[in-house]
Parts: sequence; structure tokens; C-alpha cells
Amino acid sequence: MPLYVVLDHSALIPYGDKPEEEKEAIRRLGDLLPRRSVVWYVSRSYLKTLYMVFSRELKLYREELKRYPLPRLQSSLMKVLKSLLELLDTKVWHCRERELTGTELKLHVVARTAFKHIDPELQAMWGRLGSLSEDDLEVLALTVICVSYASDPLHLVIADRPLLQTAEQLAQLAGLKVRILTPKQLVELISEDTVYLNKALELECWSGTY
Repeated sequence: MPLYVVLDHSALIPYGDKPEEEKEAIRRLGDLLPRRSVVWYVSRSYLKTLYMVFSRELKLYREELKRYPLPRLQSSLMKVLKSLLELLDTKVWHCRERELTGTELKLHVVARTAFKHIDPELQAMWGRLGSLSEDDLEVLALTVICVSYASDPLHLVIADRPLLQTAEQLAQLAGLKVRILTPKQLVELISEDTVYLNKALELECWSGTY
């Protein structure tokens, strides 16, 4: 089964003033996700912000980038992000999945702006969550919309601590069935699944010899 995810922008940037352990987890996640069957829910607005964040951060942390090149996921995305944004100016790719070149991961473009598609009754809850940036609102809106899209549990991955707490509050208020994780926690979850799968394959091969 695919792994269904929404990724906070901060969960994709392995540079800056984050703790080193967190940076390493983001780098590890960026190398793991492209090798798995993953559906990554995005909107054009989300990708536009991601493009601007990447462009700013990569200039700001050039020296760190020399020591730690972009992980596979971030590198693959940066190669196509500008042309993808131009393509998404039309609605042709909205509500469709598009495989990210060189990976097994698929981008599912939900809408131009996810927040505009939130149910009015749910929008009334936003005021109870405190002050949020438009970028954070878009990540949370993607989560609300895509919980019903995923045929398996949706994983919301956040590196920003205040946003993680807000997401947990929203999930409780709205009754969302979503797993809210840090990059490190998702890496551990993927690693556990891989170990389980390898053991299952070993048992299958062993039983097939008799």
C-alpha cells in the first residue's frame, strides 16, 4: 500500500538553526521517500511557497549545502518545480497524480489553493487555533481535505514545533484521523516497516523451499 503524506515546508529543509539530529532526520527522509510508493498531497499554492523557501534557504546556507547536498527528494523536486508551477496555472493537473521524475513517489495536486476548498463549518474552527501564517494554513487545509482521499492513514509530517502542536489541536477539534509525526518519527516508522517486510519476505522464501 502507498504511504500517504502531507509535508510541512520545514520538514523538507535540512539546513539552518534546526538541531543537527533533526537535520539528519530530514536528510534521511528525503532519501527514503523517493524509493517507496508514496502519494504526496500538494496544492499549487503549497508548491509555490516551497519553491520560494527552497530558493531563499539554499542561497542563505550555501556553505552548509556544500557539506550536505540536497537529498534525493528535494533535488528531484527542484529540477522540475518551476516548470510544474507553470503547468499548474491551468487546471489540467488538478485532482490528478503525477510521478516525480526519477522516483517512485507521486504528487497528487489537490487544487490551486486548498484553503479555499475547506468546508465553511470547519473554517469557523481556524479562529480557535491562534495566529497562523497563510503557508501554515495551507498545510493544515491540505490535511483536512486529504484525510478523506487517503485509503490508508494520512501522515502529516511537521518539523516546526508550534505548528505541530496546532495540528494536534486541529485534529482533536475536527476529529481528524491523521498521524502527526516529526521527520524523525516517520523515518523510524518507515524503517520498522522495511524490517517487517524483509522478515516477511525471508519467511516466504524459506517456506517455499519445502
